[in-house]
Amino acid sequence: MPVLNKHYRRYGFESDLEKALNRVDFFRIFHTMALRYGFEHFGVLQLANEHETSMLSSRLVLHDLPAGLAETYDKRHRINDSAIFKSFYKSTISTVWLGTDAPENGAAGVDFLDQIGFDMALAIPVHSIAGTRYVVLFLGDGEDIGRTEHLEIA
Repeated sequence: MPVLNKHYRRYGFESDLEKALNRVDFFRIFHTMALRYGFEHFGVLQLANEHETSMLSSRLVLHDLPAGLAETYDKRHRINDSAIFKSFYKSTISTVWLGTDAPENGAAGVDFLDQIGFDMALAIPVHSIAGTRYVVLFLGDGEDIGRTEHLEIA
């Protein structure tokens, strides 16, 4: 439910984000958001130069992924080669990626989702006040997220 003011509109988590002081606060906020919208996990990736070789584990600045998942991924794959990672440099629009069971998604995000073991991801590009670019990923095996929920979480 939005809180209306003649100068701005706010939704549920803004007050929590404004009060967040440390990694524990941000972890709680993102973990709660993931669960509230039917995702199992979240990860905040810091983006660097598009052509710089990156490992998933070195790009994750905050996450609740199962222990060892990122390191196992890194042993077999390079995040730079994935379509989902490449998309972060082509657009700043939040995007839902669906796994192989969703033919409308084509091969776009399938590589990363299949490799990491989830059926769906919501990728939300964000940036810090200093301009550092990040992507907040929400990952899960549930059904596709609806438009309203997508916009609320973004």
